[in-house]
Amino acid sequence: MAIVEMSKFTLLTLAAHKEELLAQLQKSETVHFQNLKLEQEADDSEFNGLLSAYSGEEAAGVSGKLAKVSFAISKIEPYVEKPKGLAAAKAAPKELTFDEFEDFTRNYDFEAVYEELKRADENIKALRVERGKLRADDAALSGWLKLDAGTGELDALKTAKYLLGTLPKASAEPFAEELYHDYPASYAEFLDTVKDETGVLIILHAEDFDGASALAKAHSFSKAPLNLLAAPAEVIKANEARAKETEKLEEEELTLIKNKAGEYESLRISEDYLKTAAARVAAGECLLKTQETCVVGGWLPKADAARLKSLLRAVCGQEFYLEVADVEKDSAEVPIKLKNGRFVSAFENITEMYSLPKYNEIDPTPLLAPFYFLFFGIMVGDAGYGLVIFLGSLIALNAFNLKPGMKRFMRFFNYLGIATMLVGFIVFGSVFGFTVFKPLSYMDAEGALKSKALLDSQLDIPTMLLASIGLGVIQILVGLAVKGYVLIRDGKALDALFDSGFWITTVISLVGLLAGTALGNPQIAGPCKWVLIASIIGLACTQGRASKSLGGKIGNGIYSVYNITSYVGDFVSYTRLVALALSGAYIAYSFNLMGGFLPLDEKTGATLMSGAMRATFGVIIMLLGAALNLGLSALGAYVHTCRLQYVEYFGKFYEGGGKPFKAFAMKNSFAKVKDPNNE
Repeated sequence: MAIVEMSKFTLLTLAAHKEELLAQLQKSETVHFQNLKLEQEADDSEFNGLLSAYSGEEAAGVSGKLAKVSFAISKIEPYVEKPKGLAAAKAAPKELTFDEFEDFTRNYDFEAVYEELKRADENIKALRVERGKLRADDAALSGWLKLDAGTGELDALKTAKYLLGTLPKASAEPFAEELYHDYPASYAEFLDTVKDETGVLIILHAEDFDGASALAKAHSFSKAPLNLLAAPAEVIKANEARAKETEKLEEEELTLIKNKAGEYESLRISEDYLKTAAARVAAGECLLKTQETCVVGGWLPKADAARLKSLLRAVCGQEFYLEVADVEKDSAEVPIKLKNGRFVSAFENITEMYSLPKYNEIDPTPLLAPFYFLFFGIMVGDAGYGLVIFLGSLIALNAFNLKPGMKRFMRFFNYLGIATMLVGFIVFGSVFGFTVFKPLSYMDAEGALKSKALLDSQLDIPTMLLASIGLGVIQILVGLAVKGYVLIRDGKALDALFDSGFWITTVISLVGLLAGTALGNPQIAGPCKWVLIASIIGLACTQGRASKSLGGKIGNGIYSVYNITSYVGDFVSYTRLVALALSGAYIAYSFNLMGGFLPLDEKTGATLMSGAMRATFGVIIMLLGAALNLGLSALGAYVHTCRLQYVEYFGKFYEGGGKPFKAFAMKNSFAKVKDPNNE
């Protein structure tokens, strides 16, 4: 399994079929649109003179409806009873057929619900604004409570006038003295003092008003901006009553909103429908049209070409022209869709995180999946931890309703749990840090016969290091072989020999030379030495062939031999397999050891814990340690295994840079719409 073979299509049909055509294409989820508007920019484009099929007015209409539905949802969502925690994860989405989905949204009047909620929301806002104004008025009147008349009553005086305002506290007495001296028939009543400003009410004859006003101004008098039909205390009391009334009215409006919580599901389905409709409108940016026709272009899996033709006949009858052509292998425009078996597809997220392959490359996922599976198992290296990963992911897959991306991620970890169990038990014999599987026997320093795992974290560290480097050599050789295969497939057999074959013989002979020398075996070291020399000569003579000048060819060829050091660095990088395995093993051992420690009496050496307390304390320590170690080991293994694939492995044969195949599909986040013909 690999990259899905693609075809490029161009469709010409009547504009009258456009809406139904887009709906059916969206339902089928088989095509990736090409932006024909961008194609028009080329001078020799066959689409010159055509117009964009995008309708800004239609887009604004759908956007407006979607905004209304979103508003309605936002208002009632706080009052919707939703499952929480595990219940939320288990909750199944609403399932509808495509026809039910369409019929429901056509018959549901979300506009009426929106209008009611909008009106209630505006009323609540108005009531809150009014209540805020009442509180502000009360605050402004708090310094005038001693005033026992309203401004309306004072304005009704016939033969007298009044001044109502504030004076600086220090000016109050001097002002009063001057006022009574100059205008003995006047009356001044001093009210509350707030922030060094004293309220004052002055009543005087009309003919004295101008003079008294000038005197007050000389003492920094400030007129109060009050307009009261009643005394301030009575106004505050009335405001408090109105405020309580607004709270009651607001509660009634909130009750109306809460009672609309039952519309939540219907509104969410309508939201899905409008998002789907918005996607159809947005697709018009990729399409071109004349007054009577429209042109659609894009890509689809080659196997779906017959299905597309059937769809067009059902929608357009005979009123269409379809051209389906094979795509060029080296085209950078072709979108990439991967198709792999159940096991390999679980590892596609690793490829996608790096980059999708180009159309002329091979899908690296089947080539990385076995290595990732093995390397992760080695790095975590404990069957108990693997069992936890396996069971946790298995429960998530079967008990919860996961989205496709999360479901694939859980399958990924489910397989990694299996790898960890197999490697942890068979190779390291470890279960939660305890070595339980010991198939090998050995003699210790004292001559006693003992048993151990295939690889013991204390006794076999050199062997583990060599094994990890050996795995690295194998993976790098696979990468070089894949590179050679791709070059041969593309008709570049000599390039395959020069860029892949010589490096393969270099790596193999170098490893053989080092191994033969270390083992003191000239029968291995001797031939490998001559093969290495021949391979190096081959590299020096061929790696600079891209240079134009003879000097460049020789210089670059000789310099390329220096890349042998990078291969040595790659081999050493694989020792991280052992490093993480050992770190996890020693951490597990340490926590298990701590769980067995007991506090002792310093004088007698007796334990200070009862048997039950000792067991409980020990189990808690070991469980907490195991949880911490599992998290660190799994995270470290995930990151470092990715690093080995991306740097050491992919660097030998894989470039990437493909763009993903984005099927024109429905935009459902709430309902699950099922098409019986597309399952």
